[in-house]
Amino acid sequence: MKLIKTLVCIVALYILPIVLGAAQAADTVKLTLMHVNDVYQLGPVDKGKNGGLARLATQVQRIRQDTTNSLFIFGGDTLSPSVASNTFRGAQMIAGWNALKVDLAVLGNHEFDFGPEVFRQRLDESEFPWLAANVRERGGVFKGAKNQVGATRMFEFGGVKVGFVGVLTPSTAVSSKPGEHIVFDDPLETVQREAQSLREQGAVAVVALTHLDMDDDRRIAASGNVDVVMGGHDHALLQALVGRTPIFKSGSDARILARVDLVFDSASHRLLTTDWEMLPINASLPEDSEVAKVVSGFEEKLSVLLDQTVGETAVELDARQENNRSRETNFGNWLADVYRASTKADVALINGGSIRSNSVYGPGKLSKRDILGILPFENPIVKLQIPGYQLRAAIEHGVAAAHRSNENGAFLQVSGIRFVFDATRPAGDRVVEMMVNDQALDVKKSYTLAVNGYLANGGDGYAMLKGLPFLLKAEDGLSETAEVIEALLRQKVIQPTVEGRIRRVADGR
Repeated sequence: MKLIKTLVCIVALYILPIVLGAAQAADTVKLTLMHVNDVYQLGPVDKGKNGGLARLATQVQRIRQDTTNSLFIFGGDTLSPSVASNTFRGAQMIAGWNALKVDLAVLGNHEFDFGPEVFRQRLDESEFPWLAANVRERGGVFKGAKNQVGATRMFEFGGVKVGFVGVLTPSTAVSSKPGEHIVFDDPLETVQREAQSLREQGAVAVVALTHLDMDDDRRIAASGNVDVVMGGHDHALLQALVGRTPIFKSGSDARILARVDLVFDSASHRLLTTDWEMLPINASLPEDSEVAKVVSGFEEKLSVLLDQTVGETAVELDARQENNRSRETNFGNWLADVYRASTKADVALINGGSIRSNSVYGPGKLSKRDILGILPFENPIVKLQIPGYQLRAAIEHGVAAAHRSNENGAFLQVSGIRFVFDATRPAGDRVVEMMVNDQALDVKKSYTLAVNGYLANGGDGYAMLKGLPFLLKAEDGLSETAEVIEALLRQKVIQPTVEGRIRRVADGR
């Protein structure tokens, strides 16, 4: 039996229990919101067990048929990164969402990964509206040839007006490629302003569609300006209540569909309750035939090129997001070794956030598709000259958030390095032991370092790497994806292990 949770939002302040009982009968207006976020794959994930837009479409259609008022909402991040996006630059995802008949979407940071002009193309291909109230082009709104990104949207159901405001993370300015003419405003201030405007236009309830981290979503909820936050950006299934405002995040890759029912009193138009249910999207659901046609069309184009075997793993390869962003993994070790060997560097650093598929592979054969799924960005491998004290600073930065989070994209996988850190110590002084190629780190010595171009340019907060001398520039190096495929073809069978390169004092990891 599915577990349905009910949050009584404003009953205690505005209505009596007897009124609530009547409201649950015939004197209510119900709006059903369906929400997914951070969906990068057209087809199923987790070796076919979960997700898939064709299965999602079936569940969405069932709810649409069973409800009078419903909206299907997408929470941002879809054009990139994925295997298919490296070829189709996100066009395949827009085709999928069009087939699903999305009612409303908020921009995510990865919508800009191919630059503003590609997003303009995807925007014009979209048969649904995008929102992003805190994104603008200098001198006007961000728009394509046909469509533009809106700030808010108002819907009316049974005389009840519900407003929606969309915002995304301002860090998009540095984490993606929006272009120098795109400006990102403060999301909290934007929501406050736009929510007030929506209420002045008669909105009984305001829903914030966000693509922010959970801390920012909590701040928006705590402000009291909105009634519900439907969030993205975090890839975990999350629910929270801040004050009277609930927050919902639906995980990633359509593994879960969040159904949220807003129930209003038909006479007073007051929001009575917020009911929700998290619905799994898995192999128990049949595929919608129309969406399946879209998916198969793109899959057929890719399969000839990508389903070729390039190697084999004798063990399970751990490419799970949480693990690679919080601890040493066998895949992180092997990948860092590939970086180091490719450039003949002393050491290599890999940001855990660049390992993307959130899956386990093998034991068994590995294809080009598998590798591109794990490393969709195809980052260039570069080689830098780095003083020992800055190398230590980089390791310190990688564990800076370890005391408060189990998932940090800046967390490092390493090669040629062993270190021990204590998360209970002050930030900047957490590394209690550090060895480089079995010798104690010499802060005065210069080392050669293999990293991806993103980190070399200061990405994920690695300011200490930006400006270091290049021994191998991006334009002269190969992509990490190409080097990994070459390493697999050369090694034929791999068997990486977790070997104690990273140890954490506090919990013994």
